[in-house]
Amino acid sequence: MSADKPPSGVARVLERHESELLKEWVDLQLAAVRSGTIAPVDLERESREFLSVFRKSLTNGSSQDVSSDAWADVRSHLAALSRSRARQGLTPAETALFVFSLKQPLFARLRELYAKGVRWRRMTARARVQRLSGSRNSWQPAR
Repeated sequence: MSADKPPSGVARVLERHESELLKEWVDLQLAAVRSGTIAPVDLERESREFLSVFRKSLTNGSSQDVSSDAWADVRSHLAALSRSRARQGLTPAETALFVFSLKQPLFARLRELYAKGVRWRRMTARARVQRLSGSRNSWQPAR
C-alpha cells in the first residue's frame, strides 16, 4: 500500500475480515454449484488465491480502473479460472458465480464499515466488482 494513499474501503475490509469473508463466499458458491462439479477444498483454495490477487491489485494500483496494468494479475487469474472450470464441465453461469457471489459478503462488510463512519464510495466498489465479473474479453474466448 502506498504511504500517501489510505486503503480503500474494500482493501480495509479484506485486511480486517478476510477469513470470515472467505468462509461466507465459499459457502455461497457451494450452495449454488452442482454437487460434485468442484471439490470444496479446491473451491476454497481458488477463492483464497483470488482474494490474494484482488487485494494486491487494490493496494498497488488504481482501485477504480480495472483495465489498468495494476489489475492485469486479476484479469489473468480470472481467465485461467474460467478455462479451468470450462474443462471441468462447469457452465458459464457457474463460473460467473465465482465473482458475483463475492458481492454479498463483501458489501455486507462495506455497509458495516460505512455505518461506523468510514468514508466509502459504494458506487465505485459496486462498479469495480461488476466490471471484473463482466470482463468478457479475458475469459469468454475460453468457452
